[in-house]
Amino acid sequence: MLSFSDLFKGVLVGVANILPGVSGSALAVSMGIYSQIIHALTDFPKHPKKSLQTLLPYIIGALCGVIGLSFTIEYLFAHYPLQTSLIFMGLILGGVPSVFSRAVKTGSTTTCIGVCLAAFLLVTILSGADPSGSQPVSLTPSLSCGLKLFPLGILGAATMIIPGISGSMLLMMIGYYQPLLTSVNHFFKSMALLNFSSAWAEFLILLPFGLGILTGFFLCARLIDTLMTHFGSVTYCAILGLVLSSPIAILLEIPRQFFTAPNIVSGILLFSFSLIFTCWYSGKGG
Repeated sequence: MLSFSDLFKGVLVGVANILPGVSGSALAVSMGIYSQIIHALTDFPKHPKKSLQTLLPYIIGALCGVIGLSFTIEYLFAHYPLQTSLIFMGLILGGVPSVFSRAVKTGSTTTCIGVCLAAFLLVTILSGADPSGSQPVSLTPSLSCGLKLFPLGILGAATMIIPGISGSMLLMMIGYYQPLLTSVNHFFKSMALLNFSSAWAEFLILLPFGLGILTGFFLCARLIDTLMTHFGSVTYCAILGLVLSSPIAILLEIPRQFFTAPNIVSGILLFSFSLIFTCWYSGKGG
């Protein structure tokens, strides 16, 4: 039986994954479902039924979030980028206390601070790269395009599964974010209009990217699971630093002209609401 709570968390993670600068995995950490998803991915070959039962609500929720927001993301970021981003900042930071308690549970405070600071600085430096330098590319249903999109999907999955790093921001930096988002929109519009020839063309474009994401998820999940099992405290310290760096990456993506007094006030109110909501949600066990 699908849990509404898990479906809702999946929706939030799906939405976060297509927002430039927002880390869906950081949000998963904050909501306490990250390690559960990682373990389910790594155990899938041995226990497919049990793993699928765990992953299914998150997968369905994430797909609903991606599909639902793919049609509105351009409007939201064109008119309310600050408010939209601050909502997700609150959702992410609201779970920091629970991540911190795991990080210092078995490790020394000095080690935690060092690893956390190193991870924080790494993502902060990477986030300073200017995505405007790359021009969007043209995607076509061809073998050459597929050979580019498959490894790009693996790389995108790696950034999605590592907390604090935004896969959508990486795609934007190399010019693939807008073309892929457009392709997703065209696919669903074509399906809705029963234009199957157009939908098939978009499907052929998205298929190698999707296969790359699935491959990357399983490869990276195994690595993260191994680190959590054998180096739990250090891994959570690194994750904590990555999560704390997310707000910087998010804020750097917002055009300066949107930092007006009304936008800042409304953004702070939305940030506070989402922060309190996440703290409450984490406190009651999600």
